[in-house]
Amino acid sequence: MAVIESVTDKIAATVGLHNFPYQSRGGNLEGLLRDILVRPNISINEIQNRLQFDPHRLKRPLRVLCLKTPHPNLQPLGTILTKFVVFHYEQYDVYVIEDSNPTIIKTIIQELEPYLKANSTCAGISNVFTQLHHFNQFYQQAVRAIKLGKSVGINEYHDYIAADLIDHISQDQSLSNYLSKKVLELKEKDLKLFQTLKTFLINCENKKETAIELQIHRSTLNYRLSKIEEKYNIKLTTSNQYLYTLLSTLLID
Repeated sequence: MAVIESVTDKIAATVGLHNFPYQSRGGNLEGLLRDILVRPNISINEIQNRLQFDPHRLKRPLRVLCLKTPHPNLQPLGTILTKFVVFHYEQYDVYVIEDSNPTIIKTIIQELEPYLKANSTCAGISNVFTQLHHFNQFYQQAVRAIKLGKSVGINEYHDYIAADLIDHISQDQSLSNYLSKKVLELKEKDLKLFQTLKTFLINCENKKETAIELQIHRSTLNYRLSKIEEKYNIKLTTSNQYLYTLLSTLLID
C-alpha cells in the first residue's frame, strides 16, 4: 500500500493537483457516474437534477482512466486527482482525471508505468471530454484502449481509434459486398502475398520500410509485388485504388 500511496503522492506533487471541483447533491458523485455507466440512456435532465453544476459545461477538461484489476486482492490506486471520484466497475478501477495541462497526463503515465508492470496489468485513457453526460462514451474509450492495446502498461485511446473504427465497420454483415473481390481471392489463395500487400500499403508503398518489417530482401519484395499485380490483377495506379485496396486488406483481415 505504501508503494501505491507514493505513486499517488508523487503525481499530485508534480502537477500540483487539487480536489476535484465538482460535487453532486448528497455528495455521491461516484454513484451518479456509476448510474451513467449502468444506464446508458439516462436522461440529461436526471443527471442535471442530481448535480450542483451544469453537466454541459465542465470547468476543467477531463478524461477517464480505467485500470484493469488482475485479481481481487490488488489494492486500488486510491486517488490520482481527487479523494472523491474513483470507483470499481466491472473489472476496472475507474478514475476521472483532469487534463487541464499536458504535464498531468504525462506525469500520470510516467508514474503509473512501473506500478502497472510490477503488477502485470494495464490501464486505458480516454480522449478529453467537457460534458459530464458523455461520461459513458469516454469510459468505453478507455476500455477499448485496454482491449486493443498492450497487455501491460498505459494505452491511450487516440492511438487506437483507427483500429477501433475498423473493428466497428467489420461488424457490418453486408461488408463483403463492398470489399475487393481480388483482395479476397488473394487472401484465400496466398496468405503470404496478402500479408505482403497489406504491409506494403500500410507503409504507404515504401519498399524499404516494407522489406525491413517483413524481414525480406528488397528483390524478394519486388518479386512478390509483381506477382500480386500480374496473377491477381491488383494495380495501384490511382489514389482511389490505393485507398480502396488498403481498406479491403484491413477489413478482410
